[in-house]
Parts: sequence; C-alpha cells; structure tokens
Amino acid sequence: GEILGFYGLVGAGRSEVMQAISGITRTSSGTITLEGKAIAPKSAADSIDAGIVYVPEERGKQGVVIGLPIFQN
Repeated sequence: GEILGFYGLVGAGRSEVMQAISGITRTSSGTITLEGKAIAPKSAADSIDAGIVYVPEERGKQGVVIGLPIFQN
C-alpha cells in the first residue's frame, strides 16, 4: 500500500530502472527483492500480480490504451 516516487536527472536511467522493476524491460544483471523475496518479472502482468505498477512520465503516450474506456485504463 505504498507509493514510491523515483527521481533523478534526465538521462540518469531512472525510467529504465523503473521499467525493469515493473517488467516492461529485461534486467541485464542484479536482482529485485520485494518483502524479502526475490522476484523476476517477465512482463508487466507479473509485476502487477506482485503489487508493482509503473506510471510513466509520458502518461498520454505510454500510460493509456486508446481503445479502452477510462475505467479499464
């Protein structure tokens, strides 16, 4: 039930880290630990099942599915 804000300079890799944690992109190394358990999300659905949701900077381009109604987005 927590919200984590992750910030840094443009080009520092903050979006890439968050995308890896949320299963959007693959990690090249390292582990992700959530509540003492290692997780390895292979997709965004895996992360959602683990309780992790990614809200991108470009919500209008990356954060919506245009064909779906508001309540599903």
